[in-house]
Order: sequence, then structure tokens, then C-alpha cells
Amino acid sequence: MGIGHLPWGGSFDNYFNPAAGAGVYYYIVQEGSCGPDSVAVTISITDQLLFNYGGTSRNVQDVYLCPGDTVVWAANTSVLQSWEWSVGNPTATQIMISTPGVYNLLAYDINGCEYYYRTRFKYPDWEDWSGQGPYLMTDTVTRCAGTTLGFFGNSVSTDTIICATVPSTSDCDFTHCRTFRFLPDIEVRDTVSICAGTNYTWYNQPYTQAGTYSYLIPSEVNTCDTLALLALNVYPTYERNFVVNLPPGSSFTVGDSVLTQAGLYSILLATTQGCDSLINVEVEVATELDELQSAQCLIPNLLQKGQAPWQIICPYGVRLVEWELYDVHGRKIVAEVQPAATLVLLNEQAQARLSAGVYFYHLVLEEGGISRHKTGKVVFLE
Repeated sequence: MGIGHLPWGGSFDNYFNPAAGAGVYYYIVQEGSCGPDSVAVTISITDQLLFNYGGTSRNVQDVYLCPGDTVVWAANTSVLQSWEWSVGNPTATQIMISTPGVYNLLAYDINGCEYYYRTRFKYPDWEDWSGQGPYLMTDTVTRCAGTTLGFFGNSVSTDTIICATVPSTSDCDFTHCRTFRFLPDIEVRDTVSICAGTNYTWYNQPYTQAGTYSYLIPSEVNTCDTLALLALNVYPTYERNFVVNLPPGSSFTVGDSVLTQAGLYSILLATTQGCDSLINVEVEVATELDELQSAQCLIPNLLQKGQAPWQIICPYGVRLVEWELYDVHGRKIVAEVQPAATLVLLNEQAQARLSAGVYFYHLVLEEGGISRHKTGKVVFLE
């Protein structure tokens, strides 16, 4: 029951609590000196109209507006008798929205009920979106070498960049580009040279043979291990023995040493790589008679490879007992004992196997039961 004042021949206003629901409500009314009377009022409740967008007067509905898109907000003309938009043509049946902002709709349905809708259209909260075109998100992932990662159906194990279109929960798709880096991307490389007969210690391991070696250095900060590579060069050292027969008053030079007297000499030389080589020289100084005998043999010292045999020309009775040939590095190329009696050192075919350059020879000649040593150099031309 409610109590109100009913003007004769008119109507009255009364408050109704919608929570009470629809139904017939009775009121006792009284006007002036007239006695009170009862009034029956039938209350019906119309459901609130639903629109494709719209909040209430108290609660604003947020709708994400995708960059570059246009949203259509339409009034339902089948249930409305009038409406008014807050922008554009107030009585248009729909409005087109392409920029963020708060838009309002005031509407009355066919029952005379009033509705007020408020909608805030906004871009997604992308901090680095410039406002033009689709959203692009970029990031970088770093892992250790040997790791395989998945990214939108792709298995990735090498340095690369992959982009994929990602459906967004805000109804706005965006492109996600990820840069993959796998460490170590730079290896630690060392090149070391040593002399034969010595060793090089690398990460507590001694090495004596030439080659390439690797070692995995564990990380001390829980990151990626480092791959260290060692290229080890081993240069040779030489020990060579020479017998030199000098004419009286002449000399023989080895490195910085000039030898003029008979005797045994050991001379230490350094190669171009810095490795020491030991040269043992036995010097014999010939007598005047020896000099005459030695001078009778002719040994060519300049030849065109493969054009003619390289041979000694000596008087009758001189025999070649043995001979050796060395290159400029002291390596023995040829060694023959009891060679042919023709005194041919190298025929045309043997010369073809040599590289053009300077070579040193050591001959042992015998004459009348006496051995004589003869040394010198020869140049072979192409």
C-alpha cells in the first residue's frame, strides 16, 4: 500500500521501487475534505534495450578500436521511437567511429522508457604504437649454441629473425617479430708456433704435434660456455754434418762464422721461424799437391733442368765414392754411396723432380787410394 494525493480529473506521481517487480499495487489516496479512497495501479516492467555497443549512465563501456578500422554504432529503430547521438547527425540511424573518444546515445523506446548509453572507444594500450598502421612488436631472445626454440610452429636453432601475425585478446591482431641469437657467436682462436722437440701447454695440456685443438671453457656466470680453438704450428730444427776441403788461403762461411783452419766446428743457426739448427763442419785444408789434384775436376754449377746430365768431369783415375745434395733449408735431397762410374750426379729425369733453385752438394772423391771431400753449390733453372 502507498499513500498519495490524487487530483480530481488528473493524475498523480508516485515513486516505485523496481526491485519490487511487476504487478498490481494498491494505493490509498485522499484529496481535500474528501474521505480517503483506494486506487489500483498495474505496474509492468520493460526490459532494457540492448545495443551492439553501449554502457550505462554510471558505467562506461570500453571498446577497443583497432588502428585503421571503422566501427558502426547503430540505433535499433524497430524498438525506438526517438534517439539522439552526441556527435554528428543527432537523429541518424547510425554513426561511424574511427577515432578514439567517448560517444553517447540518448534513446526512448515505444513505451516511453528512456535509455542513456555511453561507450569509450580506445586504441589498445600499446606503449610503442605510433598511431599509424598495424601494431608491430619486436623482441630479442638469446640462448646458448645447441639450444632449439619454438616460435609459432617454427623450430629455431640458428641466428635469424622470424615474424608472425598474432591474434590479440583485444580483437586487434598484431605482428610479432623476434630476433634469435645463439651464443657463442664468436669463438676464441689462438695461433702458436713452436720448434720441433719442444711443447706448448694449453689449458694444462702439453701439445707437441702440429694441428688444430679445441677446448670448451665453462662459464663462471651461468651463461654460455666459450669454445677456444688452438692452431699449433711445429717448425723443424735441423742437425747437419758437412766436410769441407779448403784450398790453402781460402775460407768457408757458415752463418756469421768464417772458417779458415782445419778442425771440427759446431755452429748454432736460427731458421726463419726462429728455431735453432746445429751445423757440424769438419774442415780440411788441402796441401799444395791436394789443391792441384782437386782443381783438375770440373763440376758445373748452373744448369737448365732436364737439358743435359749433371756430371763431374775429372782426370783419369779419379773415382766418385759418395755424394749428397741439400736444399737451402739443409734438408737432404739425394744421398748415394758407390754411384755409377760415369760420374753422372743427376740425369735429366732426376732433375725434373727437383724444384728450380739453389742446392748444396758434398762429394767424396778418391784418387790413388786417398779420399778428398769437395763441397759447393749448384743452381737449377726452369
